This record gives sequence, C-alpha cells and structure tokens, in this order.
Amino acid sequence: MNKTDSLKKVRVIFCANQVSLCIAVSLAQRDRDLVSTTVFYMPARCDFLAYQDSEVELIPYSRISFFRFLVKTMFARPGEMCIPHMKTGRLINAYAKYARSLSAIDDGMDTFREKPRNIDPENFTIGAKYYTFTYDFPLASWLNRFSIEKICDIRNLAISSRPQASLENIKNMVIESPGVVEIPQVLKDSLEITLLVKHSNRNKNTLSYPCITSVSGADIGLEKTIDNFQGNIFVGESMAMVYALLCGTKNLKINVMLSRNAYKNLQCMKVFFDNQSHNGLALNIR
Repeated sequence: MNKTDSLKKVRVIFCANQVSLCIAVSLAQRDRDLVSTTVFYMPARCDFLAYQDSEVELIPYSRISFFRFLVKTMFARPGEMCIPHMKTGRLINAYAKYARSLSAIDDGMDTFREKPRNIDPENFTIGAKYYTFTYDFPLASWLNRFSIEKICDIRNLAISSRPQASLENIKNMVIESPGVVEIPQVLKDSLEITLLVKHSNRNKNTLSYPCITSVSGADIGLEKTIDNFQGNIFVGESMAMVYALLCGTKNLKINVMLSRNAYKNLQCMKVFFDNQSHNGLALNIR
C-alpha cells in the first residue's frame, strides 16, 4: 500500500448475490480516488468473471479468505462496512459491528417490499447509507430511514460472462420464480416454442413438463437474454420481473404472476402493475 492509498477511507463490502455485486463494483469505481474498497462475494451466487477487468479488489468469501484479509490489514477498523442484511453469518456480522459505520447494499426484491424478508431496517442507524440502482420511482417506505445513494443503472445487470440462452424458434419464456407455480395452461399447446428458465438454486426447482426445452438460470446471462427476446415472458416475484418491466423492449409481452400477498407487499411497483398497457403487461394475481 502506497502513501496515497494509506490516506484513503477503507470500505469493505459483502455481496450475497449478483445484484449487490453489480452495485458494489460501480460504487468502488466511482469512489476509487477517495476510498479503498474491498469486495467479498459469494462465489456460488455471483458471476465475478463479469468484473474480472474492473480493477476492483474482488475476493471470493470463505472463513479462510476473510481471516487472511483481517491479518493482512492487521485487524484495522474499517471506515465503512456495507452488507445486504444481517443474515450473512456471525463472522461478517461481528466485523460489521466493529466498523466505524455500517451501510446497506441492495440485493434484490426487498427494495420493493413494504415488509422486507431479509433485511431488518432496525439493524441500521437512521440515516445510514443504502446503495441501490438509479430507480426513478419511489421505493418501499422502510427505506425512508436511510440515506439512499443511487449508484448505477439496473441495465448493468446484463453485464455477464455467461452466454445468452439460445432463442432460436422461441416465442415464449417461462422464468421459474415465486408466483409461477406451473407451466401456464395457455402454453401447453406450444411447448416446442417455449423455453423454461429453471431457478439457479436447485432446491427451488419445482417446475417441470415433458418435452419442454429448459436451461438453468445459473448457466446463462438472464438479463442479457431478456434484452434480446421478443415474445411472451411469464415471470413471478423476482429481479427478472423488475428488469423486464424497466428494460424490456416494446416487443416483449410481460405476464406477471404473483400471489395475492406478494402483490399487496409490492406497493411501489403498482405504478407499473396498474398500467396494463406497459410493454403489453398482463397481471395474474392468485
């Protein structure tokens, strides 16, 4: 570390998924002249290869890699620790409490839920920073206690080292996600032109149907695929839904499938749900 680096504020960011990693990299690049940033990521849930040329320090998280980091920094107290929530594990949580300041980073759907599932806002002081995408509409009301910093466009999620799914002769895409409990009946006579994108977490694979073409979401750049798809997309409560609503082309017909409880909890998304003509949006509430 040279003298200039030693004078920089130290920020450590923990990323549990690609959403937080995407924002973390942009944040580190934005502040590189003033802040020395180290980003830890969960290797099983993050496409770190997408950012291998970003010149940001990216470390796959494990207890060993984190302990090595602590030794390397001589247990120095970081100026800022940034985490998506307090479900990251005891070691990360203990380090977060040790930091001079604790911030939160967006990791997905809780940004839109009135009652978040993963983050407890009370774990952060009033006025703590919350790093997110440059959304141009009001977010969930629990974020009112935070100082929101909008870092990068959600379109950055399309940055991926993984290939786009093959879309040849595909007119329908079903994305396995909460709310999509079965292959829609309307598609069962057109399976030969339908692609099923299986959830990247195998424990959440519940959809199957004979003769349907399927691909794991872990093996493709999903947002990249959505960018280049023209046809009917069926999607539930997920960031793929948000991405499609915000970034989908005029040739994308979006079928949003939600439970009634999920629909009620996504109050800030109703600006899109109530506009049924948006991208040919069709809303299916169960």
